[in-house]
Amino acid sequence: MQIRSQHKERQRRLPIRHTIVFLAALILSSPTCRFEQSFSDNGGKTREVNWIAMDTRTANESDGASHQR
Repeated sequence: MQIRSQHKERQRRLPIRHTIVFLAALILSSPTCRFEQSFSDNGGKTREVNWIAMDTRTANESDGASHQR
């Protein structure tokens, strides 16, 4: 699954377009998901990734359930 969200703002009087991409595994047993943020200063023709995060699900020792950390 891929979710995209775009935001526009002005930075130092230049229009900046942010694109946020959230990638999640469709397999429920997968313990990880990836989040990526990029920006463009030319209206979306090119993008530069400036943030990548990987979340990993871990087991809770007290009840055996999984949760995000």
